[in-house]
Amino acid sequence: MRCLYTKGTSPYTLQLNVTNMTRADSMMKLGSRTHDDVQLALNPNATTAIAQHNSSTSLLKLPPEIKNKIYELLCGGQLLHLDQCWIGDTLQFTHEICQAGLSEQAADDLFNADTTAQWFVGAVETRHSGCFTNSEHIEKISTSFLATCRQVYNEARHIPYSTNTFGFSKTSILDRFSNHLENLGSGQHLEIRRVFLDITTRAFNEERLWQVAITQYLIPRLPAVQRISINLNQWYHAGVIGCRTPAEFEARHRSGNYLMSGLLELRKLPLNRATFVISDAEILWDRRAKMSADLIPQYRWTLAEKKVWARYVKDIILQKDNQHATPSTTAVEKDTVAGKMALGLESSGKEQAD
Repeated sequence: MRCLYTKGTSPYTLQLNVTNMTRADSMMKLGSRTHDDVQLALNPNATTAIAQHNSSTSLLKLPPEIKNKIYELLCGGQLLHLDQCWIGDTLQFTHEICQAGLSEQAADDLFNADTTAQWFVGAVETRHSGCFTNSEHIEKISTSFLATCRQVYNEARHIPYSTNTFGFSKTSILDRFSNHLENLGSGQHLEIRRVFLDITTRAFNEERLWQVAITQYLIPRLPAVQRISINLNQWYHAGVIGCRTPAEFEARHRSGNYLMSGLLELRKLPLNRATFVISDAEILWDRRAKMSADLIPQYRWTLAEKKVWARYVKDIILQKDNQHATPSTTAVEKDTVAGKMALGLESSGKEQAD
């Protein structure tokens, strides 16, 4: 499935073909309904006859919940990293199955459990190092089984949307992908339940871009998302940190950090689960080595501070009943203390309280 989810050409490909798209002209051209779709719409009895005929097969005689499990094993249950590429003059959306050895929930657990590191958790930092390899042999999900028969297609066509996690590392892809699904008019954007945001911020303008992507693309266009996983790759360039603690952020009426302001808007989604890991994975090691030990804390959160911010965001976005929810009292009271304790640690890594 090179290109995700197009309407047209064949109803079974679940591909997004952005045809006739040049770099200067990026208009999406959507296909029309197939001849077979039109004929079945004119003759509803044909659909019933097809279902009755297919009911004699072993697979299609199974209860719906069992068939859905089988369909999910075939084309669901994966974290898909979405990307874009040009093939000639055609812009296409591609994907690859995540190769991380840790799930995002496991990474969240490790991130919060570590009480010895000063800046980051090594195992969590490198979990996606095997992804985005640009290899010709990257693993993709296959939806070819949907072409088996029309009943299988009708029963399973929602599975790739509702059971996979869609990963976005670029705001432009989140914009185009969500806009395309919404404009299809077939409800695919309402099927998506799980999203992974892989965010890297190097300057204020990137924080602003992600704030817009979350508030204007993700929330209004994918309103049925129930699980959100966030990975923040933090560069310590001047001006990125903004507010040092959630307490300072609250005192400034949740301003001073575009990204955190945007993330808090996720509370508008019907979320029932969230993970949030903050890392330094994108930091250039030579810059880290050259920077003065006295200067580093000005541009970088300690691990203790990272955990406080992550807990603060999760507390708010999961409190769905109160749109003006405040952070947990424990998190706000602990943030300054935890940060000061971490900044006082030696590089050898003395144990600190979480």
